[in-house]
Amino acid sequence: MLETFLRPVHPDLIFSSDQLPGALANHVRIHLHRFPDLEGVKIAMFGINDARIDGMYPGASQAADVVRSELYRLMCAKEWSVVADLGNVEAGDSPEDTRFAVQTVLHELSALGICAVLIGGDEGLASQQYHALKNQSNNLEIVYCGKKVNFREGTWLNKVVLDSNSHLFNFYSFGHQTYLTEQASVDVMERMFFDPVRLGTLRSNLKLAEPAFRSAHLAVFDCGVIRASEFPAVHDASPNGLLNEEACQLARYAGLGGQCMSVGFFNYSPELDNSKVCARQVAQMIWFFLEAFPQRRAEHPSENNEQFTRYVLVLKENQELVFYKSQISDRWWMEIPHPKSGKQNTLPIMVPCNYEDYLTASNEELPDLWWRFYQKYSV
Repeated sequence: MLETFLRPVHPDLIFSSDQLPGALANHVRIHLHRFPDLEGVKIAMFGINDARIDGMYPGASQAADVVRSELYRLMCAKEWSVVADLGNVEAGDSPEDTRFAVQTVLHELSALGICAVLIGGDEGLASQQYHALKNQSNNLEIVYCGKKVNFREGTWLNKVVLDSNSHLFNFYSFGHQTYLTEQASVDVMERMFFDPVRLGTLRSNLKLAEPAFRSAHLAVFDCGVIRASEFPAVHDASPNGLLNEEACQLARYAGLGGQCMSVGFFNYSPELDNSKVCARQVAQMIWFFLEAFPQRRAEHPSENNEQFTRYVLVLKENQELVFYKSQISDRWWMEIPHPKSGKQNTLPIMVPCNYEDYLTASNEELPDLWWRFYQKYSV
C-alpha cells in the first residue's frame, strides 16, 4: 500500500559521473524503477512535494529532491543501518489529501517498526508524525528545535496538546529565542511542566540537550533554528541562532536516542539557496542522524545492573536522591520516586539527566529536572 502514495526518485538526482563507490547512493535502497524491499530496513526516508502546505513557498516543493542531490554524494559510515529512500509524497487534490497521504505512510512505517525521516515541507507535518506514533506509547515525548515556540490556536503544537486522546507526556524546546516567542506560549510550557531551553542557554552547553533526545519519540527540526548567516534558505530567517555544526550535533543526538522513531527536517526553501550550501547542511544533518542510529544502546539503569554505578546523595531533611552512571557510555540517569508510591504500578521513574544535575544535587540543591518530573506524575 505504501507505493500507492509515493513516487519514485529520478536517477539524475542520485547518480553522477564523479560519484565514489563509498557514496550513500550505493548503500541505500532507493525507490527508482521499483519500490524497495523493506525487509530488514531500520530507517525509511521520504519527501513531501506540496507547496500548499502551511508555511511553504513557491519552489519549496522541490526541497527533498535538492537535498537528495547532496545527500547521496556523502560517504557511507563504517557502521550503517539498512536505509531505504521511499521517494516523494506528491501533492494531492488538496492540502488535506497530502496530509492524509503523509499520515498513512507514517502509520505503516510505525506499524513495521521502521524509523521515518521526513524531508521538506512545513513543521506543521509534525502533527502527522505525532498521530502516527500515538499507539506506540502512552507517554510520548517530543523534542522541537526551532527559533520560536507557538501554542496559538491552529498551530501543530496546539493541536497536539489539545488532542482529545492525547498521549503527550513531555515537550522539549531547544534554541527558541524569547523575543520571537509570545509570553503566552512560555506560560503554557510552564503550566504543563515542559522543558524549554533558550538559545543562549543551549549554546553555552549543547550537551544539555542530549538527555531529552535520549527519551524522545519524535524529533522536529525547523531549519530556521540556524542563524541566517549560516543558513539563509529560510523565509523569515533570524540573524541569531545555532551554528551549522551545532545543528548537526543535535541531529546526531536524535540518532543516538533509543526511543526516537520519527524525525523531520522542515522549512528549507531551495529558491533561496542558489549555492546549494543549505541543501548540503540539511543533507549533513540527515547524515549525522543516520550515522548515529546503529550506535544506539538499550541501556536501562537499575540497582542490580552491574553495568551502572549507583550514587545516593542525602539532601536536607534526609531526602535521598539516587543517580546512575553507565560504565559503558558515561551517561547519567536520575531516579524519581513516584508521588503515589505504595500503590500499583508506582515504581520509581528513571529519567535521563546530565552530570550537571548530579553536581547540583551534590550541592544539596534539588535539580529542576527532578522537580518537573515529580510534578508531572503528581497531576
